[in-house]
Amino acid sequence: AKENDFTPDLLASKESYALKGKLLAGFAGRYKNVPAKNLSFELQNENDLEAQPVDGVQMMTSDQMAEQFIMLARSVWNVTPERGVSLSTTGFKLTEKYRKYWSKLAEAGINMDYHCYEPGSFVAPSEWGHVDASKMKWPGFTDNDGITWDMEKVYQTYVAPWKELADEYHVGFKLGECGIFVAGDLFSATPYRQKDVVAW
Repeated sequence: AKENDFTPDLLASKESYALKGKLLAGFAGRYKNVPAKNLSFELQNENDLEAQPVDGVQMMTSDQMAEQFIMLARSVWNVTPERGVSLSTTGFKLTEKYRKYWSKLAEAGINMDYHCYEPGSFVAPSEWGHVDASKMKWPGFTDNDGITWDMEKVYQTYVAPWKELADEYHVGFKLGECGIFVAGDLFSATPYRQKDVVAW
């Protein structure tokens, strides 16, 4: 299969997921004496529903993929029922399509690790990655639609809906890939802090 912008979870076979389940069960057994507060499992990095069509490869539906991740979580819980299990996503708004998929995972008890990459595009429009401070357009960046963004608006637009979904199903929520919110060399002082904002 050709490369995809995202981890090709939709392209993996059920056999591949089954093998991963055995691997996770093995890790769960190896570390079963480690307290749950000190160890959790991330089922996949940046799982996403989007995938480019690949000729000759059967893709899973989002429901089928959710079932596979629930199976992976249970492979850990069957060994260590108290172990925290999470799945991370990429930085997208919580559309109805995403809500349906992630609700199914959260209902099963899988914690949410939301990878927020905003306000990256607001900090450095048309640039990829870190840019020199002289090129930064933040804070108070006004986009092409005339909307002015600050850190509170970024949090409420991108992060808060995911946190609310996690709260609805009583699962844990973590904001990963979020250095822009907490520290680093982009700002002289922390621009925004929430108790849910935890850097890797």
